[in-house]
Amino acid sequence: MRYAASEKLEIIRQVKGSHLSVRQTLAKLGIPRTTFYRWYDRYRQCGEAGLQDWRAPIVWSSLIVSALWVSGPSGRCFLAQVGGSPMHCAA
Repeated sequence: MRYAASEKLEIIRQVKGSHLSVRQTLAKLGIPRTTFYRWYDRYRQCGEAGLQDWRAPIVWSSLIVSALWVSGPSGRCFLAQVGGSPMHCAA
């Protein structure tokens, strides 16, 4: 199941704010730990933009890319945007 960026952010906030352990909270939410930590790492590196779905189909022959540098919580993140939607984020 794919989650929207807003849903991923809400899950991160629920886990961070829970009185239960991360493992217990994720079990109650039905989210695999590896999935959560992948989301959390991207969120820490690039903020909310890091939670976007990067697996969207891309037509490379008509690709128009504009680069944007943004400042994230842990430093600078590079976002390559296609049609206004972020597709890559790397610290």
